Order: sequence, then C-alpha cells, then structure tokens
Amino acid sequence: MYVVVGNFTIDHVDGAKRPGGPGYYSSVALALLGAKVYVLGYAGRDYPREVLEKVRNVGVDLSLLSMDSPTTVFVLEYLDLQTRVLKLLSRSPRIRIEDGYRKLGEVEASIVSPVAGEVSLEDLKYIREKTRILTIDVQGFIRVIGLEGEVSHKWNHGLLEELGIADIIHVEEGEATSISKEPVEAALKLSEYTRIVALTMGPRGSIVAYDGMAFHIGVPKVYHGDETGAGDVYTAVLSYYYSLGYKPEDAARYATIAAGLKVLRSTKTLNWYTRSEVEKLAEEVPVKEIKSVFTD
Repeated sequence: MYVVVGNFTIDHVDGAKRPGGPGYYSSVALALLGAKVYVLGYAGRDYPREVLEKVRNVGVDLSLLSMDSPTTVFVLEYLDLQTRVLKLLSRSPRIRIEDGYRKLGEVEASIVSPVAGEVSLEDLKYIREKTRILTIDVQGFIRVIGLEGEVSHKWNHGLLEELGIADIIHVEEGEATSISKEPVEAALKLSEYTRIVALTMGPRGSIVAYDGMAFHIGVPKVYHGDETGAGDVYTAVLSYYYSLGYKPEDAARYATIAAGLKVLRSTKTLNWYTRSEVEKLAEEVPVKEIKSVFTD
C-alpha cells in the first residue's frame, strides 16, 4: 500500500485552468504502475468532481480525501523549461495526518509532498512511525508565502536536520541553489542529512546521491508538452521502484521515463503510460557515476 500525502490543487498555468498538485500527479503515477494507492489530503469544496472521478477510474483510492475546505489554488508562469513563478491564491488547511493513518494498515511507502504548509515537521515524525519507506518532497517545507501570495524559497539548518528521518528527499534544481549552484554538490551536501537525494533538472536529467556517491541520470529523449507535475511523477515512481528493491540510480531510470511520458501525454489523457512501456523504455536511460561537478 502506498500513500500520497498531499493536496489536489487548481493551477492556472499561462492562463489555462487545470487540475494539479501532488495528490493528483503522484497518485495517478503510482496507480498506472498497478500500485494500490491512497491520497491523504484535501481537494476542496469546489474541486471539479469529474476530475476526481477520472482519478478514481485509474485506480486511486480517494476515501481519505477531505473536501470540507477551500481548494489550494496557484498561478504558475513558466519563464523557461526549468523556471517558473508561483503565486498562491488560496489554500486548504493542515492535513489531518493522524486521522488518516489510523484508517490504514501497513504502509509500504509514503510520499509526503506539501505545497503550502499543509504538513508540519511534527507530522513527519508521526508518518515515519507508520511507513516502511518515507519520501519527502521538500518544496512545501522551504516555500515562503509573501503578503501578495508570491512564493519564494528559504532553507535553514534545522529543516535539514529534520529531513534526516526520510529515506528519500526530492528537490528541484532551482530549489537547491542556496545549498550550492552546482547540482552535484548540492545533492551530495543534502545527502549528508538523509539516505538518498534525488535532484531533478528538467530536460538535463537528474542527480541521485547517496553514500557519498552521485549519479547522473540522463534523458534519452526530451518529450515536449506540459511540464507541470513532472517532478511529482518522478518522485512517486522513484519511490515505487526503490520500494521493490531497486538501487536508487536504477529506480531513477523508470522515474525519468514516467515523467517524460507524463509531459508528452497529460494534456489529453490520464493514461500517461503503462508499466510495461515504462520498463521497456527505461533500458535506454543512461546512468553515469560522476565524481566531479556536473556540466552539460
């Protein structure tokens, strides 16, 4: 059993309104692989019911989803393939973590992906006790919301220490620049605090670091389309294959392909890929151990 701890959101992307959030992207990503997956979070009173029905139809269990609050809404503007500007328009309250986990049995992996402060560091300690593998997407823990809803990032040493309870942390390249402007160095520094770090760089691939080693996971083919949510898909699929016993760098092969196919197909369907398709195409993903700072 897999649990995505995160909200469904509404994203206004370059003027278009669409469903989003880790609750949406990560849960669908796992369900398409055949995993039994729950979403613990909020959708909101006004969330489109037809979207939730489509998510159920691909196999996601939404019985733990709350809808007694406003929906979390973002405005996203892409400056290029890797850089976006976010503004928060509204948000759901804190997720009721303990209420949700009491209803679950043994949890294989939890993917914790807050977007606007809906999960606390104390919540992470509770989740750690209830799950075999804990993955944390750091975005919601380092985001600072300004008076006008503008979103920025801020790290602190205390947060780094707290993230040490995770098996995997995911961070996007733009979020890690305050750790180091060099992706490999940032990933290795972060891996001093936790077991595995996955740092994604869009079409330039990703860096996976653990045990003092770093690997560059290449992109065999750049798929063009909707990049929103690709990081959520990557994180969920990486966690899934790692939970099956794959080495982190090998699990990242599957995550790379799944994220790419999501980018290509997600504007027209929720059937972004099949498991067999992901596993076949993953054979083409290059993996290289790197001992110096990565350069393109």
